[in-house]
Amino acid sequence: AAASVIPTELHDSAWGDMWFRKKFVVVSEVFQGGRREFENKLKLYAAGTEELIPLNMKGKQIVRQPNLYSMVLFSNHSDAMHLSEKDARYLVLSSEEDPKPAEYYKKLWDWYDKDKGIEKVYKFLMERDIKDFSYGVLPVRTEAYTQMIDDSRPPWYECLETMCVDKYGPMRPLFCLEPLLSNIQNAPNGWQKLTSKTLATRLKEIGYVQLGFCQKKGEGGRRLWCHADKLEKYYVMPKGKLFELFMKQK
Repeated sequence: AAASVIPTELHDSAWGDMWFRKKFVVVSEVFQGGRREFENKLKLYAAGTEELIPLNMKGKQIVRQPNLYSMVLFSNHSDAMHLSEKDARYLVLSSEEDPKPAEYYKKLWDWYDKDKGIEKVYKFLMERDIKDFSYGVLPVRTEAYTQMIDDSRPPWYECLETMCVDKYGPMRPLFCLEPLLSNIQNAPNGWQKLTSKTLATRLKEIGYVQLGFCQKKGEGGRRLWCHADKLEKYYVMPKGKLFELFMKQK
């Protein structure tokens, strides 16, 4: 079969058998409770690149196949995946339906199992008119997508954004990454495992740029950052003048 269902217990599996020769993949629960290994694999497979995907087959050699997956991912969590504002791979839909009584699901299963329910659903889908569907557009940005971005953000994002808005701690028009990193790591809602690389990536996402290494003759230097709207002003300054301006900030 060209379809596969990946249950929760196989999230961490290193074997590629469940992806081998599959075109349509269903993930019954994508949420991992803070771990991101399976999520990162899904993002790679959902990219639809022209490169061949290597699959480590159990008891066999590694095989490579085209990245042509279509996926449906389910979750009971609004923070199921860490999405970004620029991600164009996913359409996120939220069901507002309340759980039904147990009797409803028994009747539904009996309909699937005894009244050719699966065949009827298949017939409905095959006969549905999709002639106006466009394959050449990106997924619609839904409210559920925006909500998942907000709900999946780590707590230190809020800590950083508060510093940026209120200009407290090391956040000034000109600032260094290292003091900012230390400040966030030690904040009440910070994150001790935060790295400079991760912090730098987030700063770039919210509009900050690195000016480079600046120093005044005879003094130690700093690698300075600023917001992109200040780049034109600072970029033309001599490095020594820029460093002097940084040191005079209150």
